[in-house]
Amino acid sequence: MRPFFNYMSTTKKADKKKKSGFIRFLTDRSTPMKIFFVLLSVFLWFLIKLSKEGYDAVVEFPVEYEKLPPNTSFREMPPDRIRVNLRASGFDILKYQLQSFRSIKVDVSQLERGASSSNKSYWLTNSNLGFVEGQLNDNVEVRYISPDTVFFNFSKVLSKKVPVELEVNKNYSKLISIYKEPELVPDSITITGPQEQLSRINSIFTELLNLTAEEESLLVNVPLVLPNNPDLKFSHTETEVRIRFTQMTQGNFEVPIEVLQLPEAYNIKIFPETVSLTYHVAVKDYNKVSPPDFRVYANYADVADKPESRYLNLAIEAYPAFVNYVNFEPKRVEFILTEK
Repeated sequence: MRPFFNYMSTTKKADKKKKSGFIRFLTDRSTPMKIFFVLLSVFLWFLIKLSKEGYDAVVEFPVEYEKLPPNTSFREMPPDRIRVNLRASGFDILKYQLQSFRSIKVDVSQLERGASSSNKSYWLTNSNLGFVEGQLNDNVEVRYISPDTVFFNFSKVLSKKVPVELEVNKNYSKLISIYKEPELVPDSITITGPQEQLSRINSIFTELLNLTAEEESLLVNVPLVLPNNPDLKFSHTETEVRIRFTQMTQGNFEVPIEVLQLPEAYNIKIFPETVSLTYHVAVKDYNKVSPPDFRVYANYADVADKPESRYLNLAIEAYPAFVNYVNFEPKRVEFILTEK
């Protein structure tokens, strides 16, 4: 039997010989050329494989729908991608899988119309595979398309004009106010879109505008809060807001109380007969206000069927639009009812 140390020595010499042979291969000047030819061989083999026909693969294509009926849009968007089972050369399959292919275009005007409603159509994708084949390279066979049916539900496209509502946060004293109504340009916008969605929109609000009344007037563009809906189009995305501020002053009057719906057969005596009314008004409009501009009343019909009642509640019906913070005292009066 060969001694163990001789066997180990022989093994080490063999390993050393293998390593030295590999090092010589790497350091040999012809080695780069050998690697090049190896890689070239692999590349050529790969090209030969790809050039062969008869490969099957499933490729996902984007879809673009065009030529919709006039004044219509999709009520619900149909699929934006389809899966196509095709047979082609390896080159074609690799190209479609690796690069973004242009969209498959679907002429909606040529679709089959549903029998029950003119607003519904469908596309039987597998009934005419040549429709998709015609948009691919020659020698590409389309074998199957998923989904097999694409449904379309149309909606009429209309235009609707809605008012713009200003949202404000007032950060100033009651002794300062907005003079007259804020001016909005535009004060309404036109929205175009599907009829069903337009029916839910009755106004458009602005983003919240914080007012500090640090200047006599304000002119600013304020964005509109628009629905995040790609099917809707808006004539404007912002509005120009002009606001004028004014110093306020307080006024007061003694205003007579009217009694409404009193039967002709009765007389009524109320205590007191007037109210003390206070209000705020712009300094520049102070001289425009007079007692007849206010109407405070009690309605006898409120207590007609309550013989035990002693009081009539008061309410205010009218006062100038440029007046605010209107208050009056008392809020109710005693009365005595007598027959004529």
